[in-house]
Amino acid sequence: MRYFIFTIVALSILAHGASCQEKNIEFDGARVDNHFDMFFTLPVAAEFDRSTFIYFGGDYCIVQQPVEKIISERRKIDGKDSLVRKKSLTYYRSFITRKNQKFGLVYDSLQAVKARAKYPVDSLINDELVFPKHFYPLIDSLARLVKSTKDLSSGDVIERFEIINPKPGKPDSLYYYYSSAPIAIPLINPSVKNSDLFLWKFEAIMAAKVVDVPSYKGPLPRKKWSVEINKIIVQNKAELLQFIQKFNRDEEIYLKQHSN
Repeated sequence: MRYFIFTIVALSILAHGASCQEKNIEFDGARVDNHFDMFFTLPVAAEFDRSTFIYFGGDYCIVQQPVEKIISERRKIDGKDSLVRKKSLTYYRSFITRKNQKFGLVYDSLQAVKARAKYPVDSLINDELVFPKHFYPLIDSLARLVKSTKDLSSGDVIERFEIINPKPGKPDSLYYYYSSAPIAIPLINPSVKNSDLFLWKFEAIMAAKVVDVPSYKGPLPRKKWSVEINKIIVQNKAELLQFIQKFNRDEEIYLKQHSN
């Protein structure tokens, strides 16, 4: 009985110690912004923006991505049952992992009773966090450098490339923005032009093209796609700590149960 009581007390002390360590975690954060011009109503462009948040502190990394939930209802239209979009709600799905782990857990919200799924870190990187560094190796064969500007005070560099044989609706100009300040963000491997420059923003400007559809006939304006990484001030530490508590509770049991 004494041994049992001692074990319970020891476990409580360890749990309290771990909890105190977690409360002392200081987080850094970054935001990956994606922008793309969409043409739902020609020729007016609708801007599509999506931001992914990355928080890291201690041994933990939390990635939060927006998910749009569409709420529909059935209505009678011209005597027929039709599914009509009523409204849409945006919430953030959170992926949590530890440093050097191959898998993490996904939660739909802080109120979720349990994790939604186990998710491979590699899949998260390849599906959601691929920064467009892979465009750079293609430049030598597809584009030529037309302008390079360097800020003498900061050392930052902007490069502009033109595609040699652009196609309608495809990129004809590429812009690469490099910072002289190192970029160290878990799960993202910044493209390094050389030992002194780090890619933090990319823009592709699409060539105009002619559209011929029933609703519109004429030139489609040039559109832009951009991706950039920005450091942010973490203002939701309490929420992140609660996610870590959930993760620590579920990690061992869930990952073992789903190891196959």
